[in-house]
Amino acid sequence: RHVHLSARSFSDSIGSPGPVPPPGEFPALGNDRVTSLYDHQKDKNASFDAHYDWRPSPSVDIRFDAFSDRKTLIYVSKFEEFWNDPVDTVRTVTTYRKRSSGLTGRVQKNSHSTSYSAGIDWLYGSLDYRNEQSGAFAVSPDMWDGRQRQLDIWSAFSTGIGGKFRPDLSGRLGLV
Repeated sequence: RHVHLSARSFSDSIGSPGPVPPPGEFPALGNDRVTSLYDHQKDKNASFDAHYDWRPSPSVDIRFDAFSDRKTLIYVSKFEEFWNDPVDTVRTVTTYRKRSSGLTGRVQKNSHSTSYSAGIDWLYGSLDYRNEQSGAFAVSPDMWDGRQRQLDIWSAFSTGIGGKFRPDLSGRLGLV
């Protein structure tokens, strides 16, 4: 029997200075090389994995896996809107939140010429998006989200015939 657990987490923040302004122009929030000195990205990531392996006999393997993964990406941009009068400084924050998790289980039995395996997988995932602006001419927040759940049941069988021929038969039923 073997159990393996792992967890990871990290956060970072990196600058992404945006496009180079046209020659001779000096944006109020940037300089001659960058449109905005305020643009940046923040990331937050965390994951967890668990594995359990069991071999009740030399020809049988059983395995269970579980995982969870979370990512948050935040993009911040600050710029001046030149087509409005008066000129308005706009701050935009775009956030993506991705979540995924799952459970899997499988059993495999092998003999000298035959192999059989079967399993079940359950997966869940979501993605949320939000875009917000602040400033006198800011638009209302834009947002959407999506979710998916999936259950799969599968099996596979193969056997050797005469040492030179090995047919495989497998199937999967997926419910989304």
